[in-house]
Amino acid sequence: MNPDSSLYSFSRVNNNDFLIQLIDWDGNNLWTYLLENDVCRLHHEQEILPNGNILCLCRETITSQQNIFFEGDLDIDKIIEIEPIGNNEVNIIWEWHFYDHLVQDSNADSPEYGNLSLNPQLLNINAHNNYNDYTHINCIDFNPGLNQIIMSSRSLNEIYIIDHSTTTEEASGNSGGVYNVGGDILYRWGNPSNYNRGDISDQELFAPHGVNWIKNNLPGEGNILLFNNQHSQLQSAVVEFQTPILNNGSYPLINGEPFGPTDFIWLYQSDFHSLTHSGAFRLPNGNTFITSFEDNRIFEIDYEGIIQWEYSGDFINVHRAIKYSDSYFNDFIIGDINQDEEVNILDVILLINMILGEISIDLSADLNSDNVVDILDILQLMNIILN
Repeated sequence: MNPDSSLYSFSRVNNNDFLIQLIDWDGNNLWTYLLENDVCRLHHEQEILPNGNILCLCRETITSQQNIFFEGDLDIDKIIEIEPIGNNEVNIIWEWHFYDHLVQDSNADSPEYGNLSLNPQLLNINAHNNYNDYTHINCIDFNPGLNQIIMSSRSLNEIYIIDHSTTTEEASGNSGGVYNVGGDILYRWGNPSNYNRGDISDQELFAPHGVNWIKNNLPGEGNILLFNNQHSQLQSAVVEFQTPILNNGSYPLINGEPFGPTDFIWLYQSDFHSLTHSGAFRLPNGNTFITSFEDNRIFEIDYEGIIQWEYSGDFINVHRAIKYSDSYFNDFIIGDINQDEEVNILDVILLINMILGEISIDLSADLNSDNVVDILDILQLMNIILN
């Protein structure tokens, strides 16, 4: 959902192609595009960029005739960036392919041979043998300040960060862009055995989903938050960790050592478990909003892990939910409880009546975002009016 209340919708058409629509609040189609299967087999998640372009997570097949690593087809992920044009057109303005950034250490006479520990910027094609869905990327997020993309891989138990400042040509190689590594991996974390800088005891992520940067001005800003599906036996966890990022946006790597950190800075684990899907997002009030898919649970916890809110409606099988604050929307005025586009004593009266039980409580009156409408909200509203 966009700040103007329009909504991007992604759906499959005839089990083959994919329909992308931009729909306004009244259900009118503002833009529609049929993304053909041979261009992008859309899956899992897409990211809307600040300029309105769309990062599409796609699966592609490298046929046995094209595959330089082994005899047989390889299904692997790629990203394309599309620019919506007019009512039903697009420009594909950028592409990035995992296939361009692979390495192998099993056959010195074959292409792309290299020492894994000396090439952590590349993905080992021999990390596992499920070539029908090799990378299984299940989430994508964008950091506009760094111009970087982060994604999580269920099958490889890692997250990856790449440079978005490259051209398509640079993204296919290992030079160019702000960080001068082309489309190679800038940073990876969760399973250092994939690049021979650790073993199973060093693995931190297990089938991760929903990876995202905590947005600026929120508690933990710049940290990474994700849903670790198989954190321990029959228990998932939401984890937060801090990357060892430098001021220039690069990630240092000590010779022979894996990418840091060595542990999480925050972890929440309780009575929820989902082998698939799910996700977690940090909210403006400092709470964390969690979807546990197989439990059919959507709930919000504070930093101490105390549940502050839980969804109890009829929707089930929600893959990943997002909670928007009122201030996210362009036309919302904080404190305008009666929605007359002014903040004044009439809003105070309405808020008092809610607290006294004279009228039903509207959560837009929760001005301090503590999930309770009480006298503290009256004080905050008075401060808004006085200022």
